[in-house]
Amino acid sequence: MMDALNSGAQGIIPLEQDDLELGDVENWSRVIEADMTAIASALEYAYKGDGPKGS
Repeated sequence: MMDALNSGAQGIIPLEQDDLELGDVENWSRVIEADMTAIASALEYAYKGDGPKGS
């Protein structure tokens, strides 16, 4: 699978089998999920207009 990814990306992003372990992918997905939750909360907060009123 790594060879297919490397050839598909034409070597632009070097992928080593040791670098892309299941734990790395799981950690990455948790970080992305937390970031997206924070972004969604900020957008919801801004949309509702619950922030401080400007003068």
